Amino acid sequence: MRNILLIGSVCLFAVSLLFSQPLFELEGDFIHGGLIRGHTLENISSVSFDGEELTVSDSTFLFGFRLNDPYQHTLIAVLESGEKLQVNLTIADYNQGEIDSITVVPEMIDPPKSPELIKRLEEEYYIKRGARKALVITKFPYFSVIQRPVVGGRITTNFGAKRVYNGWKESVHTGVDIARGTGINVRAMADGMVTLIGDFYYSGYFVFVDHGLGLSSEYFHLSKQKVTESDLVTRNQILGEVGSTGRSTGPHLHWQSNWFDKKLNPLFLIDEISEVREYKWVE
Repeated sequence: MRNILLIGSVCLFAVSLLFSQPLFELEGDFIHGGLIRGHTLENISSVSFDGEELTVSDSTFLFGFRLNDPYQHTLIAVLESGEKLQVNLTIADYNQGEIDSITVVPEMIDPPKSPELIKRLEEEYYIKRGARKALVITKFPYFSVIQRPVVGGRITTNFGAKRVYNGWKESVHTGVDIARGTGINVRAMADGMVTLIGDFYYSGYFVFVDHGLGLSSEYFHLSKQKVTESDLVTRNQILGEVGSTGRSTGPHLHWQSNWFDKKLNPLFLIDEISEVREYKWVE
């Protein structure tokens, strides 16, 4: 993903500068679908992103960008003295350009007709949305390595791809699909807590893991689940097995990552190359 980082490196940053000591650094991909890890270096009382105060744990905070986010964002740090540093961020566009056409049974894409199915889909939507938006873990337990949840496999659909079902139904792919055989172990991408498992109409058997500070991951279409809700898991721990449950045309893993309800590109999280920008006050 070096090219993405080069795009990020030419982003325009307008920084209010008042003091010489470094205050915090930002690391990650300044692009739609990217996650930024912030680390405070001085005594900062609060940090806000686009007007919303962020949770800071062990001098660390997170924020991210969804596919349709605006290009301009504002980060404000408030010192204990009351002085403020404002950073105006411009992020790069992420245009995947991929079109993925698949065929599924009609009932998986046609508008639901039965009241029972309409109610089920609505309930499942709000359950998953609530899990993504909840701040369950305020700590940041995994700030080290994030890994792919399956060994090997071919990526069949990328994050942000345009998905066309049965030649007419269109959507944007919010995760990464990795083709692997049924029964292959699916592992946690990082430390965290299992906050939701289930068998949903579109997702099939799935596991949802909260990693702290609003970051979460989801694993869809499993054939088996090997954890339960409230389990504390470590990176590389087995969560389940690859399958083809839910809306699926063959055995694969749909791997999704989120910062609260913003869908992120999970491959950005495991990139070995990342930008680090220091923001400081100057006299």
